[in-house]
Amino acid sequence: MLPMAAPGELPSEERVRELTADPKLSAEDANRYGDLFVEAGKFPVAMMFFDRSRDAGRLGRVKKHAVEMGDAFLLHSITRLAPDLVTPAEWKEAGDRAMGEGKFLFARDCYDKAGEMEKAHAAREAWLKIFPPPK
Repeated sequence: MLPMAAPGELPSEERVRELTADPKLSAEDANRYGDLFVEAGKFPVAMMFFDRSRDAGRLGRVKKHAVEMGDAFLLHSITRLAPDLVTPAEWKEAGDRAMGEGKFLFARDCYDKAGEMEKAHAAREAWLKIFPPPK
């Protein structure tokens, strides 16, 4: 078992790089570090550790947050590790959240994964109103 940071203290970026590259990092230690980053709301860093452990329960915990935030990036990361963990209904819910928050590209990706092509098109159109293509 690797030594942990002091309670409430997250490892530095350099330490995260060392830990995630360490072939001796156990799934248990990866989960403990990942949990620290989830508690701090640093989900992409937590995913670096959960990539090592592939713990479905922990991926499900991040998924819940990702859906609530409409974060397509995190959902794609989760499906890379556990392809069937995110349902079409969850993709749609994440798309609705993203759309409501003006995250149009995330919304488009989520709707696309949910099979909601009309909504995906609407999200793309909303994006193009803000950032029209060059003429």
